[in-house]
Amino acid sequence: MAVKAVTTMRCSGNWSINSLRNYRVMKANEMPAMDVIFIQTDEPSGPFGAKSVSEIAIDGVAPALVNAVHNATGVWFHTLPLTKERVIDSLHEKFINSK
Repeated sequence: MAVKAVTTMRCSGNWSINSLRNYRVMKANEMPAMDVIFIQTDEPSGPFGAKSVSEIAIDGVAPALVNAVHNATGVWFHTLPLTKERVIDSLHEKFINSK
């Protein structure tokens, strides 16, 4: 979602997409390059210090991208995806319109 999907919510709080039937998931060769870094730590609540791994790869991508763009530009984004147009528009608003 962080790099592709534009999703919106209705005033009722429901998603504007009723079905994932037409939602196109990116293939592996279409995804942008990402580095995954595993940090060895101990988790006392898991068996033998183990942690769940399946959700980790999904949950961290969007916040990491938002933080990386913020670190590079000084602009915070509160809407996903981080499209090229949104980044350019926000930079334009910050640096051109603020003068």
